[in-house]
Parts: sequence; C-alpha cells; structure tokens
Amino acid sequence: MTTYTYTLSSFKTYSKEGLNKIIKSCTLNVSATNELGQTHLNVIPVEFEEPEQKTFIEYSSLKEEEVIKWVEAALGEELAAIKYGMSSYLEERNRTVLTVDSRENPTEEESSPWLSDLN
Repeated sequence: MTTYTYTLSSFKTYSKEGLNKIIKSCTLNVSATNELGQTHLNVIPVEFEEPEQKTFIEYSSLKEEEVIKWVEAALGEELAAIKYGMSSYLEERNRTVLTVDSRENPTEEESSPWLSDLN
C-alpha cells in the first residue's frame, strides 16, 4: 500500500480590489511511500481561480489543510492520475529491486528440478 504526504511551497500572491495576498499559484510536493519505505517525490505547479470577495480568507488566516483541499479541487482527476503513476513507479521499482537482489543472491538448490519428485 502506498501512502501520500502533501506539502505546499512557492506561493505566488497578488492584491486586487481591497483583497491582499490572494494566492495565484503554489507548488504541491507529493511524497509517495510504499510498504518497503521506498519513496518517490513529484512536484506539481497549481494555479487557482480568482476567489469571490465573500469567500476570501486572509493569507495570514489560512491553514495548510484548507489550502490542500483547494489544491485537490483545482487538480481534480489529474491528482488521482499522478498518484496512480507514482504508485505504479514504486511497484515497478520494487519489482526491479527484487529481480536484481534475487539474481545477485540466488538460492542454492540441493537437487535438480527433474530429480525433485524422487526425493
């Protein structure tokens, strides 16, 4: 199972009509970690629609969880596709690691495959 952690960075803001520090865009950093502790990082630029004046929240009052919800809404199905790709990458990487490890550290068998039924 893959778990995902989000962090936000690189906020770009502007001011307009009495609203200060409106977030125009930010960067979503997605870290995917599988059960073996392998990680994969993806950096995604996110653009936001201009907020309505009645729903605007002051920049200093924003909470990370709230902005992450905005990011998820802005990206929609694209975020699900990105997460799927990250998970697939980790699965393939895991298969590659297991293949390399088993080739470099083969199991020694005591008998041949055609004689195994006789033992």
